[in-house]
Amino acid sequence: MTRELAGTAALSEFVAGYNGDCGETAELVAMHVAKGVPLDAASLGQYVQRAVANGLAGTNGAEPLSSIAADLQAMNIPISVYGYGQPFEVNWQQIFADNAGIKPIIVQVANAGMLPGDETGVHYHFFTILGTTIPNFYIVADGDNVRAKTGQVVYYSTADMAAADICGIILVDIDPAQMPQSPPPAVSPYTFNADGTAVDNRTHQTLGVGFAGYVKANNVTSPCLLGDFVYGGSGDTVASFQNGLILHWKAGEPVTDNLGGYVVAGMANAMKA
Repeated sequence: MTRELAGTAALSEFVAGYNGDCGETAELVAMHVAKGVPLDAASLGQYVQRAVANGLAGTNGAEPLSSIAADLQAMNIPISVYGYGQPFEVNWQQIFADNAGIKPIIVQVANAGMLPGDETGVHYHFFTILGTTIPNFYIVADGDNVRAKTGQVVYYSTADMAAADICGIILVDIDPAQMPQSPPPAVSPYTFNADGTAVDNRTHQTLGVGFAGYVKANNVTSPCLLGDFVYGGSGDTVASFQNGLILHWKAGEPVTDNLGGYVVAGMANAMKA
């Protein structure tokens, strides 16, 4: 089951010419889904300039969680703030489970370099949770992630979040009925590469050309648990998915999702031999 806010999208934190504005980026993303504020470089520049002018951020846009909260409160946006703390003695798993895909959640982490696709060595950082693929992954707009350059969200697991060391949360507490209700754009959980391969953005499993083509043609959205696993000595390759789908491929043969029948036939041939 997927629960996702209308207007879900991401924006790179670098498009407005600043290098410390992850907080303003996360805030803008939240306001985009909550109030329809344009998600673009001009809007991000305005958010940074306002924060700097009001003494909430440094000249590069860097700011603490409290500054984001102050800016939202100045706009009369209702919020619930779970202030910075290390250790963070808040049940963030429950907050995420209850609100992801219903209200935007701005998250601060202390070790962002542990997040898949973020810059190595980055520590304090903000991103915004916009949905969930219950119960395994969260749909996230992360301005530091390479996918944000093309407006794409990423999928972080609870384990990814824990590794990044969550240290603060702002729940944008707007009544969902008051948010823009246009249908969300289709967000593929897979990245299809120019060479024909694909990567599951949640589990980070890689699929070869044949399996990637099957996933794309059949609109497979279930998480890939095992990609391109070769077994036996005959060059058989399989890929398995959370919904029970198992794909099989062997050189010279097409990709098939009837692995059970293939195995039964193989066992029968072995018995005959």
